[in-house]
Amino acid sequence: MMLLSPLAGRLSTRHGPKVTLIAGLAIITAGYTLASFFMSEVWELVLLSAINGAGVGLAYAAMPALIMSAVPSTESAAANGLNTLMRSIGTSVSSAVLAVLLTSMTRDAGGFQVPTEQAFRLSFVVGAGVAALGVMVAFFIPVKKYEVEEVRPRVRQLIEEGF
Repeated sequence: MMLLSPLAGRLSTRHGPKVTLIAGLAIITAGYTLASFFMSEVWELVLLSAINGAGVGLAYAAMPALIMSAVPSTESAAANGLNTLMRSIGTSVSSAVLAVLLTSMTRDAGGFQVPTEQAFRLSFVVGAGVAALGVMVAFFIPVKKYEVEEVRPRVRQLIEEGF
């Protein structure tokens, strides 16, 4: 995720944070979809985890920019706090859903119940489905687009007026 920060910044600067969010969610969708088919070798899971991490890095990098452009500057702290809260809730809910999926299909392994391969496949399919839904929802995010040329005169005016 950290390695993609510069790319996420350039992508958001050139095409906007909405495009960056959609790209990140599409990468996550692809990663989970591929993981549901390729999970027989450790290297496959490591590679697909890296792909998902790249998607998360792009998506998470875009969110603050989208939020900041959607709310008045006086509400930016509250909006970013709400984003953090919603991410925490999303992480908790998704962890609970995956726990239910993985524990609902188990087999005995030396006296212990472990999730089956089908349980993991189903978890990856659910992850891909939720990410794909995110892509569809992201297309409907309204975007305020401020061009640099439009912002500079206002910044100059504010500086001249002493803020």
